[in-house]
Amino acid sequence: MDKTTKTITLKCIDLNDYDRLLSLYSVDYGKITVVAKGIRRPKAKLKFLEQSACFADVELAESNGRYVLKTAQQIESFFSIRNDLQTFYCASTILETVNFEQEGQPNTQLFLLTLKALTQLSTQKADLVVLTKFMLSYLKIAGYQLDFSECNVCHATTEARKCYLDLQLGGVVCNECRTVNSLTVLPDVKTNLTLIGTMPFEKLKNLAFTEVQNVEGLKLLHSYFSHLLTKLHSLTQLLSL
Repeated sequence: MDKTTKTITLKCIDLNDYDRLLSLYSVDYGKITVVAKGIRRPKAKLKFLEQSACFADVELAESNGRYVLKTAQQIESFFSIRNDLQTFYCASTILETVNFEQEGQPNTQLFLLTLKALTQLSTQKADLVVLTKFMLSYLKIAGYQLDFSECNVCHATTEARKCYLDLQLGGVVCNECRTVNSLTVLPDVKTNLTLIGTMPFEKLKNLAFTEVQNVEGLKLLHSYFSHLLTKLHSLTQLLSL
């Protein structure tokens, strides 16, 4: 049975001399693996679909849970994200995060979040801020939302106190509740993460945080992700630049 849907290309793997396996995130079916026959040929008409972050309308032949690509039409290539190394790694981190999802579990909210984040990366220069917004939003969707306003254990307000990110307890804690697994959240980084988490993507470019503050925020999120969900290799590369 044929199916049509909108997809974002997450990853591709060589299958044989001319074919690839595409990992696509679709608005209707979640993450799916698709056989793209002949897409590695130099003059393949659908070659654009193997490019990471490609946003397209696709038509698939489906049988017993297996998908084969029939045709596709590109909506947006997001080509500009490949022109800058930092932007590229930010986009790669987003795609790697989404690729962590289980197959066949659609999530319209996550699809739209991914599309919006890629759009912002291709149109503005606040790369690290856009990535931070995506990661905070992803954690919220996944049920691991970070609330920097109160302690996750005793629920005391953290506005006038030092706060920490505790990997074992899975959230923000105050000085009295911290453990040996707690990471210090500096006041300016706390403000950074709080504002980014509450502002829409379109207004992120107005934030005036330093590169150091943005990097420190991402380091905390990287540690949190690695402990609770998965290690993001693209983010590791980004933070080493």
